[in-house]
Amino acid sequence: MIEALSAPARDGSSKSLLFSSREHQDAQELFQLLSSLIKDEATAVDKDAEQAFVGLGIALSHVKGKLDEVGKGMFDGLTANRRSCVVCGYTEAVMHFGFDNVQLSLPFAGKVSLEDVLHEMTKIEVLTDCMCRKCSLVATERRLEEEIQRLTSEEPSSADTPVSQSRKKRIKETKKLQSRVAALIKEGRIEEDVKGLKIERTLSRASTKQVMLARAPPVLVLHLNRSSFWGHSASKNTTAVVYPELLDLTPFTTSGQLSTSPSAPISSTAPPPSVLSHLAKSSSSSSQSSSSPASPRVYYILQAIVCHYGGHGFGHYICYRRKPRPIVSSSSQPRFRPPTLQDLSDPASGKGWLRISDDSVGEVGINTVLGDQSGVFLLFYERVAHQE
Repeated sequence: MIEALSAPARDGSSKSLLFSSREHQDAQELFQLLSSLIKDEATAVDKDAEQAFVGLGIALSHVKGKLDEVGKGMFDGLTANRRSCVVCGYTEAVMHFGFDNVQLSLPFAGKVSLEDVLHEMTKIEVLTDCMCRKCSLVATERRLEEEIQRLTSEEPSSADTPVSQSRKKRIKETKKLQSRVAALIKEGRIEEDVKGLKIERTLSRASTKQVMLARAPPVLVLHLNRSSFWGHSASKNTTAVVYPELLDLTPFTTSGQLSTSPSAPISSTAPPPSVLSHLAKSSSSSSQSSSSPASPRVYYILQAIVCHYGGHGFGHYICYRRKPRPIVSSSSQPRFRPPTLQDLSDPASGKGWLRISDDSVGEVGINTVLGDQSGVFLLFYERVAHQE
């Protein structure tokens, strides 16, 4: 890894990707660099695999399907972005954007919970300066109607003059455009363009915008942005963030049904069940299944965090990570498996986690990990395997 990071930059310069300056290095920037290198290698592997399978056809199709999974990013997810106009009720097509880490802005407060920060990111935001396509079409139709009325009410010239013929042609063309625009509005084909028509750009007095997670990744990386800027100065935001070992991401993700109402969330979910009830159901073989099971919730277990000690332009990073599971020789119990709710730490043990600071490594408990709240900078959560 060090060799890859020390290699010259891709632009051909002699500077390395990581050690390009004497400035303080950012842990999130390092993660971004590593994930980019991993994606580049995965893309190269996919290309080599494509060439290797040329000519073999369907004979090795089952093997190729497994190889395709290798290139899938463990950190890659999708956000759903929706914008709606409160004035006319029109909602644009929901856009999806990829991410490999989620950047969260922190308020200036003594203490805040991670769930509150996620809620702030995914809450409905009111905008007053966005152009609305439907309002623009309505304004365009109104302008065309006024133009038709003006042309037909003008005092005509002498019969069969060129001016009169020109006016008739303009009235005909304007009526044609007006009927096209009216049809688009009536049939809901708002995004279609009309050739030769200048749209009357109209700003909505009130529109809403919301972002939610549409596809949660296997490993969720949360970056708590602690940088604060004003003028030419910068400082570190030391707000304490309370983060759980078990994170319920369901309220911040989309479900199978999407809402287009400007005042409603993109998706809504049922209240979360008790974690203890999940543990009871999974440990009891005699429990009966519900006749109408609820949709599976999106749970994540904390696997590692990166903390920063110091100021904005200097300091030291340390890492807490969950101790790896011991290697099991049995093929029925693979070492690399999605975590379950039974993997939650025992707070009374005082063990189960490693604190890593340069070459100093020591074992600590989950209470120590969750107590480092003012310096937490990166959070790594792994998705829990769905349990019936």
